[in-house]
This record gives sequence, structure tokens and C-alpha cells, in this order.
Amino acid sequence: MDEITFNNYLHYKMYSSEEPIGWSYRNVIDILYNEYIERKVNYQDIEQKVKERAYEEGLGSISFSQKSVIGALNFIKSLYPSPINENNVFNLRDYCQPHLLLWGIDYLYKKQWGEEYGSLMLLDENKIEELCKFCLIEENTIDNLLKDLDFIYDFVEISIKMFGKYVRLKRTWTFEDVL
Repeated sequence: MDEITFNNYLHYKMYSSEEPIGWSYRNVIDILYNEYIERKVNYQDIEQKVKERAYEEGLGSISFSQKSVIGALNFIKSLYPSPINENNVFNLRDYCQPHLLLWGIDYLYKKQWGEEYGSLMLLDENKIEELCKFCLIEENTIDNLLKDLDFIYDFVEISIKMFGKYVRLKRTWTFEDVL
């Protein structure tokens, strides 16, 4: 497995984790996605916002510090191309590897249906936003990336019509599919 695929896989595992570390990682990404586009990353601000969200969601006091933010950002920086530049400014990307988008769709599938594959899933505005957030990509790139996914993987069906975007995973992915 090459370094890009490995880093993408770590990102997928962190983002999709049901453990508190996954919750924290998703929240760091959500804050970046919603508040930091074209802004310099502020570790202390992100730390405070994650702690506030934990309190609002009734999670009590979680163990989360600036070191936690730095750790999450290190995972995010390892993605290629990196959404955080050398000046520590965050930007959405205009590209991600097809397997990362596949893993994002797999994450949505599991959220909706568990391990049951084969159903047609409407990619409504919320799911498109979640995929873009997961992949840290600009929304205007999603259609082309979905078309690439449909072309590359025979177990993925993508339908982009006037009334919406749909995806069907006929089965789960394997490492053989992405390597």
C-alpha cells in the first residue's frame, strides 16, 4: 500500500470510528469545513469549539486539548493534496483519490443501513455535504469524482440525473479493489 492510500485509509478509519476519537476528529473537520476556509488554523479556537460541542451534546468533559487538535490536523495534513498549506491555512481541495470518495460513500452507507449493501441511496444536499466534508473537497468537484468512481469500480453505480444524484454499492469494498 502506498503512502497516499495508507493516509487516506487512516483518515477513513478515524472519521468513521464510533469511538470518542472519531467524534472528535469529525468535529475538528466540521469546524474546519464550516469556519476555516481560507483562514489560518487556530488550535486554541478549535479546541474550545470541540469542548463546547461535547458539552452541548451531553458528553461531559472529554479529554481534548491543543495536542488533540494538532494530532487531528496531522492526519488531515497527510492527505494528498493537503488541505492545509505551509502557512497553516485551510482550503478545500479540488481533487481526492477515487478510493477516498468510495470510503466516504461506504461510511454513509453504513450510517444508513449498517452492513447491508445494494440499496440505491439518494445523495441529497446533506449527504453531498457530508461527502465533501469527508473528502475535504469543494462541492463543485463532486460530480466529476462520482463519474470517475462509477468508471473505476464495477460494484459502484452512480446515476446523475436532473432530479438528483444516486449511488448504489453492490457490495463492500476490499483492499484488492483499491490497491
